[in-house]
Amino acid sequence: MGLPGNSWANRKNQVVLMTESRKLLIGAVKEQYLFAVRGIRGSGGLHEAFASWILGIQHETLLDLEAAVRVASGASRTYREVAVLGYAAALSNDASAIRKPLAEGLEWLAGRVPFAQPSPSFEIDGTALLGIALGAEVCGDDKIKKWMGNFLKRSAESRVSPWDRGLIAAAMVLSDNQGVASLSSGSELADLRVALASRGVAGLELPNDCEHAMHQVLQELEVAQDASRSAVRIRVLDWLSYETSLLTKERLTVEDVCRLLERVPMSMKRWRWDDKIRWKIENEYHVQDLLWIILAPLFADLEDEENLPSLGHKHPRCDLGIPSLHLIIEVKFIRKGTQSHFARITEEIAADHTLYTTAGSNYNKIVAFVWDDSRSSEQHFELKQGLQKMPGIVGTVIVSRPAKMVERD
Repeated sequence: MGLPGNSWANRKNQVVLMTESRKLLIGAVKEQYLFAVRGIRGSGGLHEAFASWILGIQHETLLDLEAAVRVASGASRTYREVAVLGYAAALSNDASAIRKPLAEGLEWLAGRVPFAQPSPSFEIDGTALLGIALGAEVCGDDKIKKWMGNFLKRSAESRVSPWDRGLIAAAMVLSDNQGVASLSSGSELADLRVALASRGVAGLELPNDCEHAMHQVLQELEVAQDASRSAVRIRVLDWLSYETSLLTKERLTVEDVCRLLERVPMSMKRWRWDDKIRWKIENEYHVQDLLWIILAPLFADLEDEENLPSLGHKHPRCDLGIPSLHLIIEVKFIRKGTQSHFARITEEIAADHTLYTTAGSNYNKIVAFVWDDSRSSEQHFELKQGLQKMPGIVGTVIVSRPAKMVERD
């Protein structure tokens, strides 16, 4: 699975397709790593927060990040709890509830003098430092970035494990963009580098580590006792499998479409929203435009507002359709976060399903894509559960409006 140094343009010709036996092996290995990660569910600590962040939204139910946030938001405050909030804010598409305690925690941390004590603590805790750096980036806190930039090089040069050194280097990348060299050498941390690259750590250039990372994942199963390292390796398996599947398939599947749409929250990280330019998403049509940008380069037959066979006096039109997959992507926009409004969305999609999949239609599958402008994440699970019970609904993706997309006077 070797890929060229810094060029990904020719990787389609470099990837070796997995045989069925290899897929079975990877499935068995992945289950061992999953078992280790499940073991820290509900622990409410820093390692659960790190594992949640590195795994991403694809595994949001595997761990209980909310429990970790509740603990971190309590009366006591330590650098580890600030780091937990940093990981949660970096993962969440709606960090508004976390932002205040996180900002207060960062302000408190910035008052500490690094390496003031004979035995350093937070200064050499790589897992915590990366969480703090992520929190500073979410908050746009240049003060904490400068504070970290003043001592992270010394942290990386201290007597710490290679694992901590790699995480400290990632924190350096986020703080002052000087940690790439520390992350980019040796095969020992190939899995960590690939996982961090897949999470979009700013400024990181992914080296030719994919082959080394996959070797580690499949051959070094003894690290399955470590939940954090296991989470990293699950991320490697997920990401490499996803990336290579898109590059080697002549035809993408419905499952590929669902996975692409589930990654929309990651794309919003670079969505332009500042004092000069604001890319507003105000209705269903704007959401359709966003999805068109994502899907059009991959599906030459992508249709928008396509007329479907009439049913009596009804003349339905689908939002987005991929005829080759017999798939409709139905877009909904939620303005109010009330239970009745969510219930109405369920009713509308149920009615649309009846119209779209009638006899004579080229479509028999629907993916529901819901933009929640109200950011009522507490309602998402019930909505998703209800939609997934409908026959023909093959996927449901709910994306909350990012916290930064707020109009200010």
